[in-house]
Amino acid sequence: MNVWQTMSSGGLVEQAFPVTVSSGQFTYTPPAQNVTTFVQQ
Repeated sequence: MNVWQTMSSGGLVEQAFPVTVSSGQFTYTPPAQNVTTFVQQ
């Protein structure tokens, strides 16, 4: 799963690391004051 973050400064950035999904679950701690979008491929 890819992670995209909309920063409080207004920029959209794809994170360099994917999130691993196992048995339909994942764990991720987003940074404060950002909007995080998860895109499953």
